[in-house]
Amino acid sequence: MSARPPALSSAPIRAVLKWQAMLTAVCALVAYFWVGEHGALSAILGGVVNASAVVVYWFVANLGLSKSREVGAGTGLWPLLRAEIVKIVCVVVQIVIVFKTYAQLHHPAFLVAFLVTLLAWRASFFVRTDSEAVSK
Repeated sequence: MSARPPALSSAPIRAVLKWQAMLTAVCALVAYFWVGEHGALSAILGGVVNASAVVVYWFVANLGLSKSREVGAGTGLWPLLRAEIVKIVCVVVQIVIVFKTYAQLHHPAFLVAFLVTLLAWRASFFVRTDSEAVSK
């Protein structure tokens, strides 16, 4: 039986993805009224970069944790570290692709949406799962 950290259960991941989608929509709306269509699309791309990286992180971490058979203090450390490394590489690759392929990119809108959704990922540590609520 492998123990999964609460940060990888489906409730926090779903909550973060929902927050990121809502924050991306708000950033896109503000950017649309600020600079127009390209600003809105830039904000959407900034949010999508982080949301897709969260999905990649969740997949890689769960793949590593599901293969881990022993239960101990450091059991989940390597799968989580590997998932974080893959997530960072995923973000960098996506940013390079967006910057090279979208000539009308509005950099401030992209950056604001990217940073706001990145903060939403960090907020996942505060999402409580049902099992945590029952045990406390």
